[in-house]
Amino acid sequence: MSSLASIARFSTNWRKKVWSELETRGKGMTKTHENLFRRLKGKSREELVALLEHLVQRQPEIEALLELLVELPQGVPSSQAKRSRERTIDPAAIKSQVDVAFDRAGTDWDAAGRAAFDLEQVYAIGHDFAQAGAWANAQVVYATLAEEILSQYDLYQDEGQLSWVLGECADGLLACLKVQSDLPQDERLDEDGRETLLTSLFALWHFGDHYGGITSDLAPTMVELVTAPERTLLETWLREKLQSGQDSSSQWRNRGLVGFLALLKQAEGSNQEEVLAEYRNAELYTELAERYLQLGLQSKALAVAQEYLTETFEVTRFAEHLLTSDAQWRDEALTFVERRLAEAIAARENALKDLMRPHTIDTYRRWLSEQYLLAGRVQQALDMERTRFQTHPDEATYCAVRSAAQANGQVADLWPELRSQLLQTLKQHSRWADLVTIFVDEGAVEQALAALKELERTQKAPSYGYHPLTPLLRDNFS
Repeated sequence: MSSLASIARFSTNWRKKVWSELETRGKGMTKTHENLFRRLKGKSREELVALLEHLVQRQPEIEALLELLVELPQGVPSSQAKRSRERTIDPAAIKSQVDVAFDRAGTDWDAAGRAAFDLEQVYAIGHDFAQAGAWANAQVVYATLAEEILSQYDLYQDEGQLSWVLGECADGLLACLKVQSDLPQDERLDEDGRETLLTSLFALWHFGDHYGGITSDLAPTMVELVTAPERTLLETWLREKLQSGQDSSSQWRNRGLVGFLALLKQAEGSNQEEVLAEYRNAELYTELAERYLQLGLQSKALAVAQEYLTETFEVTRFAEHLLTSDAQWRDEALTFVERRLAEAIAARENALKDLMRPHTIDTYRRWLSEQYLLAGRVQQALDMERTRFQTHPDEATYCAVRSAAQANGQVADLWPELRSQLLQTLKQHSRWADLVTIFVDEGAVEQALAALKELERTQKAPSYGYHPLTPLLRDNFS
């Protein structure tokens, strides 16, 4: 591949991601390039050098790019091309190209996409070095490009364009690590070179742990390929980034770090208790409980959950995982959530100003009702939905009661009388809009019209013969 061709090359995956206007720009240049290349091929060596001199004089910033491209192997025997360990390019040349890309992109909301378009071409140079077996140069390109993007990432509104390039750099650097065992001993990275490579990979993993966009195989692959001393080094880096405290921010940041530590511990041959201790020490009790479940230690998992899990999402997710265990644990899972519901109700009575408490209670009740139905406990499901309706009578809770009352295994002819009670409650609370929707859903034309009339009568603002629910009636009963 020629040097100029390497500038123009775009990866197939990137074409799917870059914005349409940039795709048009790239595709539109293809024919122009072909004509230009044809003319350049007819020039002598001296003429080409003269052209480059004029180009550098007019556009000095291109000199750094030429310094990079001139190092790409061009039609030489593979024994000369694959100088794996020899670094012949200056990282400053890569930084210069990154600076040009960001300067051209500007700072408005779509600048990240424009910058990524040019940064992808810098990545392509590293890819070309890798393809030629010049792994040391490829590493310089990938690592420097990633470092420069990371240093400026927070200045841009990235919608996946910059993180895509970072993901490609991570893949490239991972390839540099994987290939080491296949190279002749004298072409492999020395200890310092491997540490430099791991430093770059760790920075990209840490970015991906926060923002995404980096392959999920990065940490497991690193653990597989590193030496014992390098595992110790990675562990040191991970522990330096751990944050103390049980607030949501610290837990979120620690989750990926401890997961990485667990992989290292397993690779070192540590037993399960030593691995689980990492989660316990970091106060990641949700993950600790889940790990116990994965090991089939339901009793220990439930003990952790009962002592530490209090957030609604954590509680219900753990209970759902416990439900997938043996049938004997179904009752334990339901009892666990029932206790959390009782605690939430008691806490509401002691903290009336807690605005989130009613939502927490309703979430537990709704979850329990669904699980009762799945377990065939239809009466308990109905009782739970009736409680939800009494707490907040509206269309949604009415429909939930109706579903529970008509579930398989429920007492026959239960619904008609119960329906009358629910409708009466809605009328007492003047829930006329909900009643209109309910009657329309059930095909009760006269009742829907009567409810609409009551709704219009109780409205403060005149409707002038029209109401937002009128089209609903017209569409269903015209």
